[in-house]
Amino acid sequence: MRYGATLMYDWLSNPDCLIGAAQLMEELGFESLWLADHVVVPTAYSSVYPYNAQGRLSTEQFPEPLVSLAVLACATSHIELGTGVLVLPQRNPILLAKQVATLDVLARGRMRLGVGVGWLREEFEALGATFDDRGLRSDEYIDAMRELWTNAAPTFSGRYVQLEGSFELLPRPARRGGVAVVIGGHSPAAARRAARRGDGFFPFSFDAEVLAGLYDLVRSEAKALSRSADEIELIGPTAATTGWIQRIEDMGVTHAILPSGRSTTSFEEFKDKIRRFSDRTIDKRR
Repeated sequence: MRYGATLMYDWLSNPDCLIGAAQLMEELGFESLWLADHVVVPTAYSSVYPYNAQGRLSTEQFPEPLVSLAVLACATSHIELGTGVLVLPQRNPILLAKQVATLDVLARGRMRLGVGVGWLREEFEALGATFDDRGLRSDEYIDAMRELWTNAAPTFSGRYVQLEGSFELLPRPARRGGVAVVIGGHSPAAARRAARRGDGFFPFSFDAEVLAGLYDLVRSEAKALSRSADEIELIGPTAATTGWIQRIEDMGVTHAILPSGRSTTSFEEFKDKIRRFSDRTIDKRR
């Protein structure tokens, strides 16, 4: 089992805290660090946040993740750096492919692009992005970015993206096959997207039955597509709850991610939290 953590805290805009968190995680044996994404959080919204009982975001501070990860690429040496997750259909896929490829080069191949389709309709509206076709656009954007990362004269013909081989995207990612794309989400559609297009699948739920069903769907969908399920890394949320890690390990999870917790947690509280987790879990299972 590999271990990582998602950071979604108010103090992430402080460079000393951001860099300090990444360096401490690396020191403690965490293998990945993930930053969340929202370009804007409207002051009023009726959309329901799907990951807590309140249906509301626990923080409104989301430093731009790719910029933040670029800082961490130069401040760390081996921890993987990921977006957990970036709202893909709000971006221009050509520009995003360029940003992510550059970041992967700066990180010497440690970048992982976690993507989701988004849930906050009001944010899409504020950005002038369409909401109802976000799943279709996400699928097309993933395919187009892979083409941009791997071919000298990328060509792609889709509903939303047209590439005619008239340019080469440089720099290319550090890894020959491009940047690993991890599909986030908690729905059957996300599981199917991971089976079709993902290098990994990261659903967020502490409902064991829900998780098991989603992982089974990834495997069955991959089999139907004649794709080996071993190509898709199964990632899952974890905590120090007795027996939980063994439970997700039995589901096939090989990469466990510690969630951020309360947004009001101070930087000192965060450091204590991950030290305790490392002492109890990572060191004992290495």
